[in-house]
Amino acid sequence: AAVEHLKREGIYASLAEAVKASLYKAEALPSGDAYRFSNHAQGLRATFTPSGARVASSMGGRELVIKPIGYGYGRRMTRLDSQKMVARGNRIEHEYALKESAISNQQSAIQEWFVNTEAGIEHGFTLPERPPAGQIGDEALRVEMEVGGDFEPRLDAARLAVTFACGCGAGELTYDKLKVYDARGREAPARFELEGKRLAVVVEDGEAEYPLTIDPTLALQETSMFTQQAMLKKSNGETNDGFGFSVAISGNTAVAGAPGDDGGKGAAFVFTRSGTTWTRQPTPTANDGE
Repeated sequence: AAVEHLKREGIYASLAEAVKASLYKAEALPSGDAYRFSNHAQGLRATFTPSGARVASSMGGRELVIKPIGYGYGRRMTRLDSQKMVARGNRIEHEYALKESAISNQQSAIQEWFVNTEAGIEHGFTLPERPPAGQIGDEALRVEMEVGGDFEPRLDAARLAVTFACGCGAGELTYDKLKVYDARGREAPARFELEGKRLAVVVEDGEAEYPLTIDPTLALQETSMFTQQAMLKKSNGETNDGFGFSVAISGNTAVAGAPGDDGGKGAAFVFTRSGTTWTRQPTPTANDGE
């Protein structure tokens, strides 16, 4: 009755959105200048301090530590120093200044930010100006991060995604959807590079107009590993049923065809997922099946 009343008053959608947003809001920690995200949808917890971000899987509590350490062109990196961190709703902004005291800069050299949503913890950067070292020739911009913790990084062949795995049943973390755009909304070619525990975002920014943004769709999110998968079976299966002859999946629903079931009449077996548990649903069959 309460829900129907809210819908009639036209405030149900906004209230539901506000409740959902509150689930992903940043929480200030007692230590000061530190915050925490909880992401129940992806099974992630994250803490943010001047020493970096620590993203933990709820399965096993294993952590990924990630921190920007420098930026520049080619191999000429300018070191970064943590300045301040603020939280606004489900967004955390961490500002870094140039570590070299000989270079004065009135504004932050780079802003790192995180956004907590149902889809995962988004991670990006905003650069108000080009690095002070300056570009020589066709050198590419590099933003370098140091990664640590329990997860080992793996770079895909296209250099557009990084997977972090620990082989400990804690799931995988994916770092992907890499896009970079400039002040005029033009996209700049970008890729990842990985050397040991040092991960870099490499951007061809020769024609870009600053400020430059490393896209908000760059996300850390937990994905399934073998320990979270399930084998779907037909409990009373016969040798010639052909269960799994055809399979389709959409969201949390999977359908497996068995053309030889029930003496050759055939059937479609439906399973739905809640969390990591699959439950068989009533089986659709043809009443006049031949």
